Amino acid sequence: MSSRGSLQQGFSLIEILVALTIVSVGLLGLVGFQIHTQKISSNAYYHTQAVIITHDMAERIRANPIANHQQQYHLKQAVQNTNCHKQVGCTPQNMAKNDLFEWYETIKQGLPKGSGVVCIDSTPVDGTPNASACDNQGTQYAVKLWWHDSSIDKIQRSVMMVGAE
Repeated sequence: MSSRGSLQQGFSLIEILVALTIVSVGLLGLVGFQIHTQKISSNAYYHTQAVIITHDMAERIRANPIANHQQQYHLKQAVQNTNCHKQVGCTPQNMAKNDLFEWYETIKQGLPKGSGVVCIDSTPVDGTPNASACDNQGTQYAVKLWWHDSSIDKIQRSVMMVGAE
């Protein structure tokens, strides 16, 4: 009877080891799934931020029709002007420069390795962070934005067109 009892104890130990192995593999799979989900979530977050930042610049251009008409946003001069947050002391040209300054700061803070450009361009979906490929042709601003998505190790892009009136 004692030999039969020890045989059952050994059998139970093997069952426990098999169960622990199965649970361990399942937990490792769950951790891998969670890491993958986090990467996708990070990617979606940065895409959303890029769309918001791109729309922000487009709305700034639309809100300043004088500078828009004079193509002041195309000059790429970004200068901070604290008077532009007051009711007086800021010309449309100064507002355009301040808008660009604030937009570039938002890009730096909101996107990893982010960069952007506002230019007149007939082919807005081309270019890279190092060479924006603005051809100065056409009647629309191209608001181009790039950032590095480390979850897929790739440069991403967001582009929006705004009429230069």
